Amino acid sequence: MSTLADQLEEMFLSDKVTCLSPKFAATLTGQDVELCSAALAELVARGVLFSNASKSSNEEGQVSHQTTYFLRED
Repeated sequence: MSTLADQLEEMFLSDKVTCLSPKFAATLTGQDVELCSAALAELVARGVLFSNASKSSNEEGQVSHQTTYFLRED
């Protein structure tokens, strides 16, 4: 039986996705955002993906953080 990390890896390898955030991964898989975040982090640890963290703020000064994951192609 494949794990959530395996399912996400297959999405990247089959070109179904080119990048994922934990929230979008949760939307695609129907899983919890925290589970998807852990699975994506596992794929980074395996050397399959790399991540890019960003921070932005809106006019009210509210800060949001987002991490996006990409397939490592080296």
